[in-house]
Amino acid sequence: MPQKEKLNAEEKVKIVRMYQRGEISLLQAAQYAGVGKTTINRWITRYKAVQEYLSGLGSLSEISRKYQLRSDYRLRMWIKEYNAHGDFNPKKFSGASGKLSHRAAENEPLADKTEKIHEGSPDKGCRRLNDDLRHDYGIHVNDKRVLRICRARDIRSTVKYNNHGCTRQAKNPRYLVANLLNRQFHAEKPNEKWLTDVTEFKWYDGVEVHKLYLSAILDFCDRRIVSYVLSERNDNPLVYKTFNQAVKAIPGCPSLIP
Repeated sequence: MPQKEKLNAEEKVKIVRMYQRGEISLLQAAQYAGVGKTTINRWITRYKAVQEYLSGLGSLSEISRKYQLRSDYRLRMWIKEYNAHGDFNPKKFSGASGKLSHRAAENEPLADKTEKIHEGSPDKGCRRLNDDLRHDYGIHVNDKRVLRICRARDIRSTVKYNNHGCTRQAKNPRYLVANLLNRQFHAEKPNEKWLTDVTEFKWYDGVEVHKLYLSAILDFCDRRIVSYVLSERNDNPLVYKTFNQAVKAIPGCPSLIP
């Protein structure tokens, strides 16, 4: 990403407002500002939070909870900076002159480098960010100092969850199956409703692992086992074999199939 000069407050607000009006996309805003999309999202969040508070749409604590801020102090700093010169970057001031303290002045370039690393690797937390500062920039600071900078700049790691299970996500299902039972787990007569399940049994012969799978069909009416099949493989043929066995054993059971 091409490096641009640091934007002033007016330019940041202009970009945020253009994005909110739908004139530019998030990617276009990031390209125009010369920063990552994560940084643009932070600007948008800060702008929304400050505008809502200044418009009287909530108290400090209510808006802080809404935008998942760790404390009211961060929002107060954003408001103070916005009222002073419209900037979104919270800084520590010393005295009434509005000048940065010595430590805050030291933290500014450190915070900028931390944000730059985070834009390239948003999954990194404060410790890994500090590792990169030490390795790539030769900056040796305490983990807690980096943590304070991350909190001040609202830098958060993006946690990625890898779903290795077979269960489909409820929010984005690939298949929608009709809810025929609708939690009515009883039947008035035999062979009206069946339940099927596969149970895994595991045992060890020394260090060797053995598995056996039991597929069974249960009748909701009297809770009897209609049919069952054992197999060393948990696959579709196991289920089909169990069902076919039940169909042959019970006359008239094909009516169960919707």
